[in-house]
Amino acid sequence: MKKIRKTDLYVNPIGLGCMGLTHAYGDVIPQEDKINFLKKSIKTEYNFFDTAEVHVGKTVNGKISDNEELLGLAIDSFR
Repeated sequence: MKKIRKTDLYVNPIGLGCMGLTHAYGDVIPQEDKINFLKKSIKTEYNFFDTAEVHVGKTVNGKISDNEELLGLAIDSFR
């Protein structure tokens, strides 16, 4: 773990890039699979996620999928 400057916060030195979950790469996968992937990442001690407001795409059923909202759904039970 790596300490964030003068705080008492620590993060994994390797971040997990989340862009591909909602934007830019290949076929769309079900929302539930994305959330399960993120939850497994947290359980394996990932706590540093790279996301951005511009990472937006569509879900399997055609709804808009926002990257930050997806991550929020996945981490909600861990906060």
